[in-house]
Parts: sequence; C-alpha cells; structure tokens
Amino acid sequence: MSPLLNKLSPELRNAIYELALIATHDIDIFTGSPPGLTQTCRQIRGETIGLYYGDNTFAFNLDEKGRHGLDGVKAWLCALSPAICIQIRTLRVRMAVTKGTKIMSSKPQDDLWNQLVQHMQTSGCQPHVAFQVTCSHGSRIQYSDHFHQILDHFKQFPGTPESHSAEYWLTQLECALVRHLKCLSVQHLGRSRTLMDHVAAIGAWDLLAMTRENAEHLGQMMFGDCKAWLAGQGSMDAEWSTLDDQLGRMDAVRRVQKARLLAEKELLRTESASIRAENFSREAKTAMLEAERATRATGSR
Repeated sequence: MSPLLNKLSPELRNAIYELALIATHDIDIFTGSPPGLTQTCRQIRGETIGLYYGDNTFAFNLDEKGRHGLDGVKAWLCALSPAICIQIRTLRVRMAVTKGTKIMSSKPQDDLWNQLVQHMQTSGCQPHVAFQVTCSHGSRIQYSDHFHQILDHFKQFPGTPESHSAEYWLTQLECALVRHLKCLSVQHLGRSRTLMDHVAAIGAWDLLAMTRENAEHLGQMMFGDCKAWLAGQGSMDAEWSTLDDQLGRMDAVRRVQKARLLAEKELLRTESASIRAENFSREAKTAMLEAERATRATGSR
C-alpha cells in the first residue's frame, strides 16, 4: 500500500475510494474495466473491489438476435471470480425489440432469456436487474426488480410458441411494471396506442396519478393525443384542485394550532417569570427581616 494511503484513517481511505471508483453512469461490460487503483496491491484490492462491483451499475446491449450481448456477458462472467460475481448488485439489460424478435424459444440456441439466466446462475451473479427495452412502435420501457423475482415472473410464461415472441414478452413486462411497481419509466416516442391499451387495461392510470407531475409528464408521453387522456385530464385537474383546497384548509388549521401553542408557551413563560419574581421578593423581605433582628439584637447588648 502507498505510504500516504497507509497513514490515512479507514474512513478517509473509503471516502477516496468512493470518489475514485463509483461512476455517475452505467459501466458497459464490453468496454469498461476496473480502474488501476483496484490492481495496486492485495490490501487495496481487498478494500476496493467490492465497492467497485457492488456500487456501480453494469450494462450491456442485446441486439435483435442477442448473440453479441450474450457471448459478451458469458465471457465477462467467466473472467470474474465467483466471489466478485456475488458482489454485483445492479445489472442493466438493454434490448431492442422489433416485430418477430424472439426472446424465448424452444430451441436452446435461440432462447435468449434462459441463456442469460443460465450464465448468471452458473456464476453466482444474482443482482437487481433493470431491463431497458426499446420496441418498434416507439416506446421505451424500464423494469427493475431482483433477479429471483424476475426469474419467478418468467417461469409463469406458458410454453406456447406465441409466448416466445418479443411482443408477448413485452406485454407481460408492461403488466409487471404496474403490478410490481418498483421502477417505472416509459417514454412514448410515436403515436401508437399499443402502450395505452395494455397499461390502461390493468389500471395503471390510478398509479400514474399518484403524483401530479408524474401523471402529467408520463401521461403525455404515453398517451400522446388520445382523447380519453385529454378528457380525463380535466377531471384530474378538478380533483387536484379540490385536494389542494383541502390541503390549504388543513395547513391553515395547523398554523392556528401552532400560534395557539406558541401563545400558551409564552403565557407559561410569563407566569413562570412572575412566580420567580415573587419568590425573589419574599426572599429579599426575609433577608431584610433577619437583618433587622440582627441589628436589634446587637443594639440591646
């Protein structure tokens, strides 16, 4: 270890490691490599390697056939020791889905999902997985969940040929987005109503309306010029206006209650000061009486 680093406290060393190793962007597994700091010596590697793989998000792309991505992932995982694979917490999978793309297949060489799962299970890599899917009708979807939860979700797929298609997979993914809402990001880049049909059917509108900004921003991107969305917007604005009024009244009541408490506190403080003054006056009178008695006693002698 560097003599300078060795003189620093563990807290300062960890702060330096965080600044040097935690990236502000996804690290592409095909082009990224651990910084030289992790290769300095055995002690520094032991202190930094878990931070680098545990606190960064690693990403890779799957093309329409998935070959480049899966081969690269397999090589990447094979190059890492099991101890490091276990440290990986977040993995982002970027996929471009077009009509006819097969995500699952009865042919092992074409079954992208099961190949990916197999690679990850073999290596002990079981992170939080974020899917970022761009489909042909102009929508971009992100779905984030733990590896085991996603694995359980895909086990429920029927073994029919239609369930192997990307379109079926994408529909199921949209359902999972809403039913297990942990991370939702949808951008509508075209004018297709495909997303609206899928998501509205499972009540996503109520979830999107949980926050006003989310509803307006995502609603416009997802639904475009949809008349149903425009009609619902006026109703939503009225509901939010009513809610704003209710919150305003509650805030006014809280302000009155706070002012009353402050007044009572001030009154108690005044009464306490008055009591202290009275006590001081009594003590002064007592002292004066004792002084007079002492004076009389001295004069009588």
